[in-house]
Amino acid sequence: MGLHALVLLLAVPLTAAHYKLAYPEWRGDTLANTNVTKWSQNLYPCAGVPRNATGVNRTDWPLDGGSLVLELHHDWTYIFVNLVFGVPERETYNISLTPEFLNSTGSGVLCIEKLALPSNATDGQLGSMQVVTVGDRGNALYNCAELKFTSSATTLKGDQCKSNNVTYVAVKQQAAGQGGGACPPKPSAATGLRVNVATCVVALTIALAFGLTL
Repeated sequence: MGLHALVLLLAVPLTAAHYKLAYPEWRGDTLANTNVTKWSQNLYPCAGVPRNATGVNRTDWPLDGGSLVLELHHDWTYIFVNLVFGVPERETYNISLTPEFLNSTGSGVLCIEKLALPSNATDGQLGSMQVVTVGDRGNALYNCAELKFTSSATTLKGDQCKSNNVTYVAVKQQAAGQGGGACPPKPSAATGLRVNVATCVVALTIALAFGLTL
């Protein structure tokens, strides 16, 4: 499949179950306010929600990485988490917190206690997080959160970080021609990993767009 075809595939508006970015606090409620503000999770890079949206708060996050909580409404989902430091004029999320992107199974709550940063942030540094999900139809959904990195922040623990009806595995991204191709391996009963050919292509295309290493 050529690049042009991949771009067209990404652009096709497809029906999908949306999701909630529960932690860190998202820029805006893109589930409840979609019809009011014209926000849409289909819009890159942050569902159409600007940084200065009313009520946006920054979540304190540890210097070496913090927690992520998602409410997923789909049987299975590919998840990418990206980051940009500072407050750049152009929102280009050039740091991956999921170099091995995540394949979640189940509709419910997913809590990851710690997504490690490739290198530590400095105390007081600002940043923005972008969470991208890809469903079985191959369409991408976006939400963003504003972060403040601080030495006093901690990860969510115990009852604060409990997954409910959702499990996940990290999917190693293989370069084309290595290990039999660029898509994840055939699913096994042990992992429950599902791979739809179109979704696999779209997922890897998104990975390339966000500067991940394949």
